[in-house]
Amino acid sequence: MSKKLDYNSFEMYIHFTDKISAEAIVDSSTLLRSSFVDGVFAVAAGGSSVPGVQKTKLGRALNRDFAVVFNAVAPCIAFPEEVIWKKNELSIKNAFVVPAQEAVDLLDGSKVDEETDTIEL
Repeated sequence: MSKKLDYNSFEMYIHFTDKISAEAIVDSSTLLRSSFVDGVFAVAAGGSSVPGVQKTKLGRALNRDFAVVFNAVAPCIAFPEEVIWKKNELSIKNAFVVPAQEAVDLLDGSKVDEETDTIEL
């Protein structure tokens, strides 16, 4: 049974990955730099669901069937479909694992400014 998700959290981020990696991320309280591009990647709750971005086949993950939901400092770069921290690792807190579809439900566009295609964090 997963934790109740707080849909109004302004500091909630989501990282899609496989189950084993998700559990390791939660256990270490650390999200590592992407193995494919430079930076730590996730998406903000309230952002946009774009499966081609959030569930890409690139990187270490065997699949993207699970997600880590967590709190962290504000990212360096923020788009509705992706946020980026320009660092090798990111300390996270209050992290827990949910099935990917449950995390996708958090990507409801509630923080997206449709006119400017930006996200309010």
